[in-house]
Amino acid sequence: MPVSQNNPFVASIREHADEFRAEAAESEKLGRLSDRSVKLIRSLGLVRMLQPTSFGGHEADPQTFLEAMYELASLSGAAGWVGGVVGLHPWEIAQLPKAVQHDIWGADPDTWISSPFAPIGRGKPADGGLVVSGRWPFASGTDHCSWAILGGTHVDRPDVPLHFIIPKDDYEIDHDSWDVTGLRGTGSKDLTVSDKFVPEERIVVADSVSHGNADESWEGLAPLYRMPFWVLFPAAIAVSTLGIARGTVDAYQRAVQTNASRWGRLSQSPAQLTALASAASDIDASFLQVLDGVNRSFESVSAGRSVPLAERLKIRRDQVRAVRRSFDAVFGLYQEAGSLGIRSSNEFSRFFRDLSVGAEHHSNSPDMYLRGYSGMVFGQPIPPEIRIGPAPERDAI
Repeated sequence: MPVSQNNPFVASIREHADEFRAEAAESEKLGRLSDRSVKLIRSLGLVRMLQPTSFGGHEADPQTFLEAMYELASLSGAAGWVGGVVGLHPWEIAQLPKAVQHDIWGADPDTWISSPFAPIGRGKPADGGLVVSGRWPFASGTDHCSWAILGGTHVDRPDVPLHFIIPKDDYEIDHDSWDVTGLRGTGSKDLTVSDKFVPEERIVVADSVSHGNADESWEGLAPLYRMPFWVLFPAAIAVSTLGIARGTVDAYQRAVQTNASRWGRLSQSPAQLTALASAASDIDASFLQVLDGVNRSFESVSAGRSVPLAERLKIRRDQVRAVRRSFDAVFGLYQEAGSLGIRSSNEFSRFFRDLSVGAEHHSNSPDMYLRGYSGMVFGQPIPPEIRIGPAPERDAI
């Protein structure tokens, strides 16, 4: 795999590879991560990778985090997905007032935070904050989280996306809402908030979270927390999806080594061998392409430079193409798999179902970003639905 050999988090994940792999089926059965999976993730500090050191985190660089999530997802699709999503949230919380960070991590640095960022909720004005209501789908890992970052708007400003930081006592989990074909083990259930007060210090204008534009607000902020949201967040989704793709290939390889058809051993089939090599190569290349884009952004913000809109859109172009390219390659493998792909209890089948669902995440949807990039090449304005963050001025390619 194209992963750094000196990444200590990857090394620790590999030491527990058999355990993560063994727990994947149990997580799928439960419709959430198994308790053993959660215990392993906590003990290895994987969700604290982007958390500030002042609150028990590691402040790891983006590549270290993304490599770890790729590795984890290749062993358990659900664990890698939850690790990538929940593991990113400390990065946002680290940019908020210290009082908010203390509320969340003061008593327990291993406190997990779920989300959906979609601006579904509505906040009505109240003294010192907003009274919030709404119902949000797809809160990955929420059974193991004590807080949530929920998207919404002020009723009087529906054009300004907000993030509401809400403790578990103020929302309800619909445990019957997660009945899906893939990524069942993520437990991405619906959350409901009914007229709960959120103080203004826990209300964030979404575009105010680090967006890669150098300005005076960066003073004293570590480079990690200057990364553009719409580079780092979708990268976490992308590498988790790519890790699942890699896990699908690995599961296929293990199965083929011990299976035969009426025409002989599958490992001797030219079609099987070609599909396997093609998928492995495309996934490796895709992962490196995603890392390259994130690393370019990190180099820019580390040097105190902005990440231009054109660069961000190019990175998003590459992220969505990387996922689609890898899915298409694995689908070619699935077409050669025969009975390996149809039994729900089969490891290869589970990985493929997880990949099919993960690839359809909104962040991985290719058409909008591909059209946006090509339109920008021809001088067209970037459509407002393409979320890549604000910028002081239009940047040339």
